Amino acid sequence: QEFLGYTLTWPETKYEKALLMRGNTDTGKSTLLELLERFFEKSETTNLSFPDLGMERNFHVGRLKDSVVNIDHDMDDKNIRSHSTLKKAISNNKIMADPKGDKGYQFRPLARFLIASNNSPDDSGSGEAFYNRFITLQATNRVTEDEKDRELVDKLSSEENMSWLLNWAI
Repeated sequence: QEFLGYTLTWPETKYEKALLMRGNTDTGKSTLLELLERFFEKSETTNLSFPDLGMERNFHVGRLKDSVVNIDHDMDDKNIRSHSTLKKAISNNKIMADPKGDKGYQFRPLARFLIASNNSPDDSGSGEAFYNRFITLQATNRVTEDEKDRELVDKLSSEENMSWLLNWAI
């Protein structure tokens, strides 16, 4: 609830946090992120993976320039080469965008980061400053195949429910 409210304070950047939903498969992480993605306009969201953001050459990070939220539905917890770029992006510090075939430029990303993963990010080479940027939500309740409602996100994303979600976040 608080993190969704935090996304509504855009472009305010004082908290420097990302939401990491971690847990086994079939615990509803992606379902929740899909619902939250529908909460925002398509033009306000990006779906860059953490490894893409943490590459040494930042081909894709320019897409964050006007993004309100960046949602990674299934973070690959390995191959994050540059923890520094991730820390800067989460903290809204200037980062370098280096689009292929174009001149590079610096910008200050203002996006909020929502991530789902079965594991924590690879911690090799990272320290407390990296992990301090995450609010971790542990997903523990597994939904069996018989209990799954494949239309749940459609049902929950009605105009009435989205209005309730907005009021809940405020």
